[in-house]
Amino acid sequence: MVNRITRLIRKYLVKNDIPKKNIIIICYPRTGSTYLLNLLRNHNQISMIKSYNFFSYLGLKGRRYPMDLLEHGEIIETSPFTYEAILENCNGGDINIEKIHPEFYNFNTNKFINKIQNEIKKGHEFYFVHCDRDFNDALNSYINYKKRNKAWHTEVKDLKKYYIASHKSIIDIKNKFGGSYVKFNDLMNHPVKTLSNLYKEIPFGLKDQGYQATLAVDRFTKDKIPKIFKHGL
Repeated sequence: MVNRITRLIRKYLVKNDIPKKNIIIICYPRTGSTYLLNLLRNHNQISMIKSYNFFSYLGLKGRRYPMDLLEHGEIIETSPFTYEAILENCNGGDINIEKIHPEFYNFNTNKFINKIQNEIKKGHEFYFVHCDRDFNDALNSYINYKKRNKAWHTEVKDLKKYYIASHKSIIDIKNKFGGSYVKFNDLMNHPVKTLSNLYKEIPFGLKDQGYQATLAVDRFTKDKIPKIFKHGL
């Protein structure tokens, strides 16, 4: 009964819309996507709406951040009686950014594509950013992370099958909507250049790409957020 009341309150109190312009990072885990999300959202024209609003609107289910990164995160209310933590609240502009994995739409790629196409017809704009990491490196990173966080991804029983299904879905999204590819090694070794180039590729008129990229990398460096890199990506 309580859960039903909570759902009704969310339905009528939560804003049932998303911003006009949306950047979506789509990837499988352990590809540097959390680091990239934090770098991108540091631009003063980019912000994150409450994840419940975005996920609910597009029919997604998932978590924005891995739990072990949020020991010192900021707590925000995402919807009535629901809270989430973020690493740091960057006050940006009217361009929304979010990160998703294919399991967020239950690997139902066609349904997700249809949803995005319908939203485009309504006037919403989407730009997809794909994180590219060597398949075996990502698998090994996943296994090592899982050893440290045993409660993470408990629903995944066949890891190789999960990664293959994720990769196929991401390729289908890429073929349908295009977007940018960010290579993991470039992001780790040349973050300012990689981020600056990405700012230029995103077709939403982002300004001062080089300056904003430098600020972002300085803000989210390995020293300032050591939890991300404590055990390596």
